[in-house]
Amino acid sequence: MIAEPVANPPHWAALDYRQCSHCPLDKTEHPHCPIALQLHNIIEHFHDTSSIDEVELEVITEERHIKQNVHLQRAIGSMLGLVSPTCGCPKMAYMKPMARFHLPLSSEEETLFRVTGMYLLSQQLLGKSVTDFSGLKAIYDDLHILNKALATRLRGATESDSSKNAIALLDMYSNLVPMMIDDQLPELLQLFSAYQVATKPSVANKTPLSISELTLEPILTPEPIAIPHEPAVPATAAQAAKPARTKTADELALEALLEEVPADELAELLGTQKNVVVKNNEDSAQEKPRGRAVFKLADD
Repeated sequence: MIAEPVANPPHWAALDYRQCSHCPLDKTEHPHCPIALQLHNIIEHFHDTSSIDEVELEVITEERHIKQNVHLQRAIGSMLGLVSPTCGCPKMAYMKPMARFHLPLSSEEETLFRVTGMYLLSQQLLGKSVTDFSGLKAIYDDLHILNKALATRLRGATESDSSKNAIALLDMYSNLVPMMIDDQLPELLQLFSAYQVATKPSVANKTPLSISELTLEPILTPEPIAIPHEPAVPATAAQAAKPARTKTADELALEALLEEVPADELAELLGTQKNVVVKNNEDSAQEKPRGRAVFKLADD
């Protein structure tokens, strides 16, 4: 929104005329108060009106069309809520987002929701961490000082009370909002009950590790464990310790199998051939061929 230039500003629009105590502007660069110039364009249309006059307010934007019968002071106050943040006043510049998404004739609860949401969003976009609304309260404290100074400017500007009461209405909001933050904002908690439900984090929602968080550690080979054992007994001594005995036919057959004795020789060794059956298992070429013998011995 572009502020309209004023051809012949009135004397009460001069910057140093009852200037706000916290105004950062210099009259050498800004000879006139930005808000006072815009107020002049508005109040020129309402000199012969009363604040309680009922008017039909019509607001037409690309998004919506609002038409309502209201008191004149409220209509002017809503208009100032749109004009003041965009006029160039550094103290009102904090409300530019409110002007961009202006809601005409908003209620106290709607104003509270919008202004607190605006403040939290501003801090989020700026990357700041916020735990309370002390910054927003400080902004409204400055707006209270500004509204009081504007009210004194308008005393000599017009005899009509419609514009004066519009400023008083805005000042009422500047006083109410900090109190509403403490008193009425907790009442909105019930609207956010869904955000209080604890949810278990799913594997799909977990943040994947970045490569910089991964490290490779060498696999340590465990040292061999020394197992105590008895000294080996020489073969000659072991053989001497065992008494010699005669091997049975079964033992001879098993030894013959281990030595890969042919089946016919095995049958001759056992004294019979008809009861001997030899089965061979073919394994891979890398392994040594092995066999399994199934046999029956004669009763004699």
